[in-house]
Amino acid sequence: MWWINGPFGVGKTALAAALARLDRRVFDPELIGTLVRRLIPEPVRDYQSLRPWRALVAETAIQLVEHYDCDLVCPISLLNREWAGEIFAGVSLAGIGQRHLVLHADRAELERRIREDESESEAAPWRLDSIDRYEAARAWLDAGAEIVDTTLLSPADVADRVDSLMTARG
Repeated sequence: MWWINGPFGVGKTALAAALARLDRRVFDPELIGTLVRRLIPEPVRDYQSLRPWRALVAETAIQLVEHYDCDLVCPISLLNREWAGEIFAGVSLAGIGQRHLVLHADRAELERRIREDESESEAAPWRLDSIDRYEAARAWLDAGAEIVDTTLLSPADVADRVDSLMTARG
């Protein structure tokens, strides 16, 4: 299982789409967020704070890997260490190997990408505000994940690099 983590706007969705075109199976945990928001309508700042979301993400990922007997790509902005640990531990208990990649871009490049993203321009203010949360999480992310610096890379170059990691899989 390949967790593709990083700040909002860094290119996780574009990477997942590129990997899907290379016949990699992709599971977007935001789909579980949509489900949980409908089932648990009480307002929360972040649906990731809901334990059912974390449990369903882990279990859905496990079921997909077992059903398809495949590598699974999961693009996610998971910046809370405890929540990430809960999900990763759940998958580990199922005996499934995991790699945690973090797509990184320096702040100026990240801000540029967010401002120029026309597909989700309404999310730009929230994404820009979330950069500080990403930077606050950098210490644990850098210590526990493989960092792919995308600052100077095109989306195609990022996809090639991650596909090569998946092919070589260590």
